[in-house]
Amino acid sequence: MTRTHPCLSAIYLLAVTGLTAAYLTTAHADVVPTDGMVITVDTVLAAGTYHLPNGITIGASGITVEGNGTVIYGDDTGNGLSCNGYNNVTVRTLTIRDYFKGMHFYN
Repeated sequence: MTRTHPCLSAIYLLAVTGLTAAYLTTAHADVVPTDGMVITVDTVLAAGTYHLPNGITIGASGITVEGNGTVIYGDDTGNGLSCNGYNNVTVRTLTIRDYFKGMHFYN
């Protein structure tokens, strides 16, 4: 009996249906930030200005958040971008305004 790894079957199926790129990438592009969102994979935010009173939280090590010129702003309380216990996180081209702490990274 020949066994095929389940992932190989899924990749073949997606290649046949033309969905290979969506399946093989782990990064998320043009994500509209939402209040209190947790980012766990490489993410490119949708450009714009967003009111996020509860900010954004990093939920994994070794990821990149590309702000893409995005501006997030709060209500002069809390953290704009928080990261607790994760490392090797890169944040680029993100403007953070009107929080008690713009970025709070701690271990």
